[in-house]
Amino acid sequence: MKILFFFLGAMQQPDGGASCQSLLISYEVRVQSKNRNKSTAELYNGSSKLLAIRPDTIEVRLTSLLRNEKVWILRKGSGYTGKILKDSSGSKRSYGITMEEWKGSFQPWVQAKLEEGGAEEKIAGYNCRRAVLKGADNQVLVVYYTDRLHHKAYKIAEPMFSSVPGVVLKYEFRSRESVITYTASKVVVR
Repeated sequence: MKILFFFLGAMQQPDGGASCQSLLISYEVRVQSKNRNKSTAELYNGSSKLLAIRPDTIEVRLTSLLRNEKVWILRKGSGYTGKILKDSSGSKRSYGITMEEWKGSFQPWVQAKLEEGGAEEKIAGYNCRRAVLKGADNQVLVVYYTDRLHHKAYKIAEPMFSSVPGVVLKYEFRSRESVITYTASKVVVR
């Protein structure tokens, strides 16, 4: 089963959708799976994702029963550089990553087409619009986003949402065997 992990955190809504210095979004992960993959789904249910964007650093963290993964993206002059730390069943790996590699790891979503959906949902205190991202290979990702939150580094932290005109607080990836949903439980803005 292929599982995509993306991290976002919780924020307080700034007035008028103003930009912020720091943005923290916490997500809860829910996996629903057909019978033959139920045991794998149960291992990922209750996982969490955290996206923390600060003036000079971005941190994306995934925590589950099977593994912990942290991504740090650091501002270096006018650009960024990254580092990934993976801890799976006691095996730890750490390596550097360029921003081109980071963005490339989110293919086919970087050039995805956005189709507005009309439905709305309140998530972590924000009114969110539904949209559908259609990526390469006919993959589909349902997103709920708010245009009330803005951070200039958000598209660097979450390149898969580069065509979304706001911050995504819920997204759902469907495969033939499972549905993986990330829902923001807390948002903090400073």
